[in-house]
Amino acid sequence: MPLSFTVALLAVVALLLVLRLLLPGLPVAALARPVRGTDAALIGAGLLGLLLHCGVMFSPSLAGLPGMGRLGAVINGLGPGSAALFVVPTALLLTGLRGQQPLAWLGLALSLTAVGITMYNHGPLTSHLTAIFVSVVLLTVTGALLVSGPSGTRSSGGLRAPGASSSGQAHGNH
Repeated sequence: MPLSFTVALLAVVALLLVLRLLLPGLPVAALARPVRGTDAALIGAGLLGLLLHCGVMFSPSLAGLPGMGRLGAVINGLGPGSAALFVVPTALLLTGLRGQQPLAWLGLALSLTAVGITMYNHGPLTSHLTAIFVSVVLLTVTGALLVSGPSGTRSSGGLRAPGASSSGQAHGNH
């Protein structure tokens, strides 16, 4: 994977995550939808599976880790096993995000479909990398701008004190 691609992708993701932490208007209240525990687990499992798939494809040195040699061979073989190891995490991720804004979900579903098509049709690497870039950016935009915590909170790493509302005022016991 070209270094410039990796740096650009990491910069965009970092910028969006920093904006989420620093701007009190994020997620956008009128558009934000919660992610509950089960959905978060599905999203996490899907992301881990996709990261593993991409990691093995773009970092052959991972094959040297215990248990990774055979898995790497399956993934890099681009056969039915590789496809399953892409489709299952993608389905888990999209299932976990099913409660989000429909257009955000559809954009992510289409971009991940493009990742799969460009991976398995043996087309140009630039097409595949572009599809990956778009997917990662759409996923990060969804997480940074649209996803709220289980009760509609910002869910941004504990920036809000327990019992405090989004305006910073404490709630009494009800």
